Amino acid sequence: RPANLAAPVLLYPGLSTPTPPQGIFMNDIFISYAHIDDQPLDAEEKGWISKFHRVLGVKLGQLMGESPTIWRDPKLKGNDIYDEKIVEEFKNARIMISVLTPRYLKSDWCRREITDFYQAAKSGEGVNVNGKSRIIKVVKTPYESAAALEHLPAVFQSILGFDFYEIDPESGRTIEYDEAFGPKAKQSYFSRIYDLAAEIAALLGIPLDAATVMIAGVA
Repeated sequence: RPANLAAPVLLYPGLSTPTPPQGIFMNDIFISYAHIDDQPLDAEEKGWISKFHRVLGVKLGQLMGESPTIWRDPKLKGNDIYDEKIVEEFKNARIMISVLTPRYLKSDWCRREITDFYQAAKSGEGVNVNGKSRIIKVVKTPYESAAALEHLPAVFQSILGFDFYEIDPESGRTIEYDEAFGPKAKQSYFSRIYDLAAEIAALLGIPLDAATVMIAGVA
């Protein structure tokens, strides 16, 4: 592990992270998100991103027949600092999942993550592999499309997206897929994350060597 890089948080204790040979992908997935979006509504509950992290890892393990090792930088202080060591980690990932929210678009760190990953993919193995994008967007909270056009790479507008919310037709309120919003929202959450896991499993089935799933949180 590079000097001063945060120790990995293992979802499945006992599984080690192999040292990859030079020239292959080091990580399966990098999840890019804003730190504030993992703050729970209920102080006794885990944050949305933390639960997303766990459920996605479990479902991917079930679909692929092996449990991924999940790495994440928790950014405990919530500092919006661009760490070049972590940059090298996510540049080596096979897939980036961007959890989009209004805060994500306002975060310099998040915008640099997606931009740098896109540039690294474009100059390396390519943004698309066998017709599948290596960038996947998960929309947790709706945002203004004009802001996305301004801050995100143009390719982002045409890539696969998974909405984790719906608009109530009567009240116009946004209902995020979270058990805090009731049984229906909880059911919708699991249904959508299973769809996401199936898409990722299919992409990871394309023969490119990989080892881990990593997550980094920012302010």
